[in-house]
Amino acid sequence: MGSSGLVTLTKGHAQNIDTPNGQASTPTHFLNGLATWFRTKKDASIGLRIADRASKESGVKACDEHFRLINYIQTRYKQRDTDPAALDDVIQACRRAIAIAPKVIIGFKEQHRLEEDQAADLYAKMGERYKRTPFPGVPNSPFYKRLAIILRKQGRKKEAAAIEARYETEWLPHTIDHRRAKQGASRG
Repeated sequence: MGSSGLVTLTKGHAQNIDTPNGQASTPTHFLNGLATWFRTKKDASIGLRIADRASKESGVKACDEHFRLINYIQTRYKQRDTDPAALDDVIQACRRAIAIAPKVIIGFKEQHRLEEDQAADLYAKMGERYKRTPFPGVPNSPFYKRLAIILRKQGRKKEAAAIEARYETEWLPHTIDHRRAKQGASRG
């Protein structure tokens, strides 16, 4: 039993992994999920190394980068009291996440379309019709709010207000909660 040499998760070649539902999970997706297990202060260095490895994969999709940044920010933010560079790292990561937000929204929509196509194909194989569901929306984004809070605490209130305004126009209209609220208002 055992290994003939040191094998790490953060070095070497990664390849797609088949999941039980038949879809291929990218190495980035797998590593992002794995990194979430190491968010505590004690394990943060492990999680950050795994997240860093995930960011180095070629062809990283915007949605995978979005989830990697969520984990990175949550982990790194906890280190702000012990590492002077942590808060600046969080700010940069939030700005990066906001910059890719339009691509993330498109990615979520594309993923939904692909899932709907798969479901329609399965129903067709069974000889049944499939009623497609409209795109429900994207999940809420912690990036805008986290960045606005940090900026406000640093006394940069105009910048914080600008980030909140961007959230209202760039992300919020595409969220699941916003779309549900809009549908409820139109019914009532």
